[in-house]
Amino acid sequence: MNMHKSGLGMLRCALRSTLLWKCDISTMKLVPLCYKVKSLASTQPRSDKSKALASKSIRYYCHSASDAAKESTAATATTEVPQNEAENNPLLVYLAQCKSPMEVLDELNRYPISVNEIAKIFYKMWQFTKEMPFEQRQREFKLINEHPEFSALCERLTIEAGALENKFLVRTLRVTVNLAVSHDSRVVQTLLRIAQEHLNQFDLDSLCILSRTLHEMKSSNAQPLREAIRLLLLDHIPETSNVKTLTILMKAVGKDSPLELKKQLASKVFSLSSEFTSADHFYVFSGLANIDLNHTPLLDTCSKKLAENLHDYSFTQLLTVLRCCHEGKYRNHTLFSSISKHMADTIDTWRDQQEHLNQFDLKSLRILYGTLHEMKSSNAQPLREAIRLLLLDRFPETSNVATLTTLMYAVGEDSPLELKKQLASKVFSLSSEFTSADHFHIFTGLANIGLNHTPLLDTCSKKLAENLHDYSFTKLLKVLKCCHEVKYRNYTLFSSISKHMADTIDTWRDQQVLKILQPFEKLNFRPVELLDVLAEKIIQDPENLPINDLLIALRLFSMANHDLKDIKTECTVNLAVSHDSRVVQTLLRVAQEHLNQFDLKSLRILYGTLHEMKSSNAQPLREAIRLLLLDRFPETSNVPTLTTLMHAVGEDSPLELKKQLASKVFSLSSEFTSADHFYIFSGLANIGLKHTPLLDTCSKKLAENLHDYSFTQLLTVLKCCHEVKYRNHTLFSSISKHMADTIDTWRDQQVPEILQAFEELNFRPVELLDVLAERIIQDPENLPINKLLIALRGFSMANHDLKDIKTE
Repeated sequence: MNMHKSGLGMLRCALRSTLLWKCDISTMKLVPLCYKVKSLASTQPRSDKSKALASKSIRYYCHSASDAAKESTAATATTEVPQNEAENNPLLVYLAQCKSPMEVLDELNRYPISVNEIAKIFYKMWQFTKEMPFEQRQREFKLINEHPEFSALCERLTIEAGALENKFLVRTLRVTVNLAVSHDSRVVQTLLRIAQEHLNQFDLDSLCILSRTLHEMKSSNAQPLREAIRLLLLDHIPETSNVKTLTILMKAVGKDSPLELKKQLASKVFSLSSEFTSADHFYVFSGLANIDLNHTPLLDTCSKKLAENLHDYSFTQLLTVLRCCHEGKYRNHTLFSSISKHMADTIDTWRDQQEHLNQFDLKSLRILYGTLHEMKSSNAQPLREAIRLLLLDRFPETSNVATLTTLMYAVGEDSPLELKKQLASKVFSLSSEFTSADHFHIFTGLANIGLNHTPLLDTCSKKLAENLHDYSFTKLLKVLKCCHEVKYRNYTLFSSISKHMADTIDTWRDQQVLKILQPFEKLNFRPVELLDVLAEKIIQDPENLPINDLLIALRLFSMANHDLKDIKTECTVNLAVSHDSRVVQTLLRVAQEHLNQFDLKSLRILYGTLHEMKSSNAQPLREAIRLLLLDRFPETSNVPTLTTLMHAVGEDSPLELKKQLASKVFSLSSEFTSADHFYIFSGLANIGLKHTPLLDTCSKKLAENLHDYSFTQLLTVLKCCHEVKYRNHTLFSSISKHMADTIDTWRDQQVPEILQAFEELNFRPVELLDVLAERIIQDPENLPINKLLIALRGFSMANHDLKDIKTE
């Protein structure tokens, strides 16, 4: 029998001889374990070393099933800790006093810890880290995962996970993943396995938490569990009548969920719209953004209520709403105007509260800056500057290329030149760490801030040219567009893209090749290899491209002045390609053979092309198209098709055809949509016909729904009225009042353009002139000199008298 000199020796022997270390996880489920902490003491004289050992707390495993069961039951009774329990539990008191994750871990071995309290410890550490900037948070995660106490807690979780209640199990998994523990680690995989075993026992709240956790995990074996949870959530929807729970469900299922599930969720929420609270309106926006669904009726309902009660929402919530609208591609003029006005009116209450801005991530700052940039109110300027300064403070500590390129998007083209150069220089200093994705994002980032940083672009161009196969067509097209925007030329890069496209032309659609030729044209670069291959394809198989795409190709050949072998291009008429060239004659022959198969869009393009051609054999084809259109439209009862026909026949078509077209459209007036009203104006102007009954009908509907039309469309309507010599006082007054009411949403340069159109119509837009005059008097330097002169001419022609300010 072994004799031991001290209790410490006995403990060591017991730990060595126990079967605990040989048990697997399935065995450990049968024997609940808990940690116990004892302070070993001895009455015998000891050495300094043994004194040091005795003064420290030592953790060991205990096989007392009854003790463990009692402790586990007490700890898992509820997720919310009552006040008296918190006061009586030394661990909870200690956690409440901690101020950092390291402080939590350093002294943790002084307290007894049940398995269910591990989640509370992890959650406390995560609360500290989530408030930190990204870079600091990553450093803190590394320190946490390297701490021996954290490793011990994870090891214990791996062994005792089976003793966790369901609600604690999902929360423990959630905070473990949040603390950047590897998804392939033993502790995470163990928690996942046990969650899968208990899946059918989880309540709705636990399913939602588990779904959100799995959505963020990259582990391959998380996918089957995600699918199982989606099916369970689908079963829960009909029995749920709580809006907040349903929006939590939206967040749980995520963007990758089936469209059927998304629509069911949105429809269920919409059916409860009569019960919405102020908080629900906000949660609906964030919920729909989480599933990437634009459910317009539901968003319209929430927008209306939200716009009426903006004071009920915090600044952060309003920012979130704008971000959700951006992500869901949803536009609501009333909501945006209300938020803009509210922000301008209350900007003094929070513009100096820097802590609000410090809590925003880069994406939020970008959206906020973009929103403020669109606001014309001078009150927004201080906040814009505050954001710029905040971004300027943030990026010196950033050493991540992706984060820096995101900052380029955040600051925008209007940011100070100093900030742009500092950003570009910081990115350039990290060039040795660039990835393929970084090369592309640097091009788009520099284009976004409007900066040509040649050393940085040269570095990226070299690497990009060497690895063109890593980039999609869309990315290559974007790179060329960015080069044009920042006025950057790199012959090696352009030649490489041209050769790459020529070598792999069979893998691209013909329309893609034409698209990539257009930025080459803007860059004044002649992509010889690509033009050669494309021309050969067109000549060998001219029927492969639609007629309109062939015309685009011809235009690009002429702009490049390209000479393909024996095909000489000469500068003539519009496209500067000889009408007797092989390519043009091939095109005409194929067009004539397939004339009856062309759709209306192709007929319109072909007719417009033939109208500009002087070739004698083009005239018969022109007449054939006119007759074909004349035969087609009586059987047509679709308004968009008929307005397209108006564009196709043109101003030189016979008057009989014009009147027949207009009468046919007028007979369908009961079916007009908002888009139709606009296209009818442009269609009648295109054929040079004033059909008063038709124009009156469209004017009435257009005046009632001006918010449905863009500035460009309204300007086009006024120009069309001038071209066909049509006057409608109600329509003109409505446009004038609409422009005056929404003047803050337009660029200052746009207003003189609309005034010029009114001048041509001999109409005096009183409301618009009043508002514009006030703005010019307050800030005359805001308009460029040429636009200012146009505005003054408009005032002079209208003989406008602004209140007590007499114009002479």
